[in-house]
Order: sequence, then structure tokens, then C-alpha cells
Amino acid sequence: MQRGPFGLDTTFHNLIHRELIFDFNYRYRFRSQHKCRWLTKILKNFPKLQTLIIDEINKVDRVHNYCEGKWEDPTIIPECLLSHLTTCSLRNYSHLSCELQFAKYIMKNSRVLSNMTIQCAKFLETNIKLQMSRELSLYPRISGACKILCI
Repeated sequence: MQRGPFGLDTTFHNLIHRELIFDFNYRYRFRSQHKCRWLTKILKNFPKLQTLIIDEINKVDRVHNYCEGKWEDPTIIPECLLSHLTTCSLRNYSHLSCELQFAKYIMKNSRVLSNMTIQCAKFLETNIKLQMSRELSLYPRISGACKILCI
């Protein structure tokens, strides 16, 4: 069996809660672009996922926006987004374009999403937090029940 990055090439049929932590002090640094693409790919491995929490620890204001190229939504929408994901929480969000595109991807495709929580990184200025909150609250979402909370 071939192993993908971090060994996540197995389908977890009964997993309903997943928390992923990215440590920016760790020696293997994920570029934002690769992290977001990797996240969209592994969602297919959790078909019954109801809660997704993504936390980026040790993130500082020196994080650069490494999003070269254009974001492209995956051609196949994971089953969890189509029928199970109700809660998504993005912690230490810094408004990098790939993070923004990932958040929009979740809102655009999660049919039963009821809570989308974005916790801003502490180093972000208030005006950027307000701009981000405005942009995400105006973005169309497929679930009419979806509430966005930016903190």
C-alpha cells in the first residue's frame, strides 16, 4: 500500500469529528497553498465527518502568503460536505488568500453546514479582521442555516 503525506490515504468510514493542528515551528513547514490543497484532498477520507477543526499554532506575523498560482476547486466534492459537515472551525486564521479560498470552498459546498467559526490570529489588525468578517459574511453559502462567527 502506498502512503500519502502523513499516512492519510485510508478512508475512515465512521469518523465524525476531526481536529487537525498545523505547527508552524515544526521542521516540515507546509506552505499555505499546499496545506489547503492537501485539506481538500483528504476530506474524501472522512465521508461521515460532521465537525472539522483546523488549528494553526505558533503562527506569527512573519507568515507569508505562498499562494502561487490560482486556486481551483476540486472537481469532486467530498461526501462529508454534501451531506454531513455541520460545524467547521478555523483557528488562528490569518486571511491568506489560500485560507480564504478554503473557507469559501467549505461554505460553498457544505449543504448542511450550520456553524462556521473563524478565529482570527492575534497579530491581525482590527481593520483586517473587520474586512475579513465582512467578506466572509457576504459570500454565498449553500446551506441556508449556516451562521458565520468571526472572533
